Amino acid sequence: MRWLLPRLPAFHAGSPAIKVSVRQTHTPESWLDLPFDVAIRRGDQPSARLATTTFLREDLILVAAVRSSLGEIDRLGEMPLLEADTRPGELSAWLVAARTRLGEQAIPKRGRPTRFAHFYIALEAALQGQGLLVAPSVVVGNLVDEGALDVLFPQISVPGRPYWLGFDPQGPKVEAVQQFSGWLLETAGCPASGDSAHS
Repeated sequence: MRWLLPRLPAFHAGSPAIKVSVRQTHTPESWLDLPFDVAIRRGDQPSARLATTTFLREDLILVAAVRSSLGEIDRLGEMPLLEADTRPGELSAWLVAARTRLGEQAIPKRGRPTRFAHFYIALEAALQGQGLLVAPSVVVGNLVDEGALDVLFPQISVPGRPYWLGFDPQGPKVEAVQQFSGWLLETAGCPASGDSAHS
């Protein structure tokens, strides 16, 4: 939603004959049972049925709405923490890294964070000034650039899970799929060789 869709017009301009239709899936869905030409997923890769290539890697950062962000380390505890069920463990990982870098007393311990079922809901809450959110820079980078979000403690980030793309190398649209996949890799700044059938 925030990385691919803003970049799709550039692909359409360069490859007008290939029409791309994006279908978003939700966590409980069995996405392998849905029809697709190219899958873009985060986390573990599926079975050997697909040729896959890692093309994005996350850095997790702490963000807050600009109007409510707090630069002072000793006031961090005044802001609620937000967390999405679809991204378990990311808030904890960032807090561990922050305490390691800044010291145990610098990052106050808090009660349970406010939880949301999906990341995009937690992100909207952060944009509305409801608290602090650990988020992948690749997803929220445009919001930071536009001035909607501030990065707190920019010196602290932790690695998140990789994004990968996959397709059936025996599929009926393999030429168009390979062209689209190559564009994805190039746009993400990946080497053309990748680690699958693109070499």
